[in-house]
Amino acid sequence: MTRIRKTVAVGVSGLLLACGMLASPTLAMAQTAAEPARTADRVDLRPKFKTGDQTRFSMDLNITSSQQAGEAGALAQTVKQTLGLVLKVREARADGTAKLDMVYESIKFEATSPLMTTKFDSAQPADKDDDAGKVLRPLVGLTLALETDERGAITKVTPQVPAGSAINPMALQQFTAADVVKGLFGPILSISGGSGFAKVGESWVNESVMQGSMGNMSLKNTYTLRSHEGANAVLDIKGTIGLASAPAGGVADIKDGSISGVANWDTRSGMLKSMEMTQRMQVATRLGEMSTSSTQDMTVRIERK
Repeated sequence: MTRIRKTVAVGVSGLLLACGMLASPTLAMAQTAAEPARTADRVDLRPKFKTGDQTRFSMDLNITSSQQAGEAGALAQTVKQTLGLVLKVREARADGTAKLDMVYESIKFEATSPLMTTKFDSAQPADKDDDAGKVLRPLVGLTLALETDERGAITKVTPQVPAGSAINPMALQQFTAADVVKGLFGPILSISGGSGFAKVGESWVNESVMQGSMGNMSLKNTYTLRSHEGANAVLDIKGTIGLASAPAGGVADIKDGSISGVANWDTRSGMLKSMEMTQRMQVATRLGEMSTSSTQDMTVRIERK
């Protein structure tokens, strides 16, 4: 069971890192009398929630990693994970704030290493001998109550966990922690910076710090509005990953941390249409007398159904 929980954590942490790169806490959601005039030369990239709306998304994560640990040699692992999500707008207020529900509708998971292969698909019948299913299946149907401010940032996350739920506490934390939720769903709810308007060719930079297993990760990303045709805005994303601080007693160095991606934002519905992002990290770590090096290549895809 320890292996399964650890692998699930790798998948969710990867989604957090990748999706957090796109999330912006400075996106205005409310219309004002003066703002419509600005759309003549600027593209409106703000979210536009409507009470009662329901939208489905699929989120795919593919990770290939290799870790070298001295005489122990290299350990390679691949992780594939697909989340089926439903976004429900409970209340869209006149001031731009909103109350939302995000539901984990389905989970598909596969991890392969020289030691073992683990698979799970919530669409298949339950198997009492499936250890991965015991961890992941109870998460299917889990609802997260979200609140956003007038600029689109998630201000509150409340997991709706039924009394007597069989959800594993570690898995629950991985799928419901506020930082995880903001990282997972930030690019779905908002994608711009500043006022929420941008000209074609305009770029903006977002810098943030996120907690990770190696310490605090510093992210610096540049977004560029490449084009806007009809209701589709195309944005290019380029970024870097560094290590802001490491745990006491550990020394880590990111030799290469790069991010690149493309997002399609629906300006009519004010919501992400699709996004694909790739990330590469090469890390050297020393903990006491032990030293390791690892390489991770990750691809994240989000698509609105």
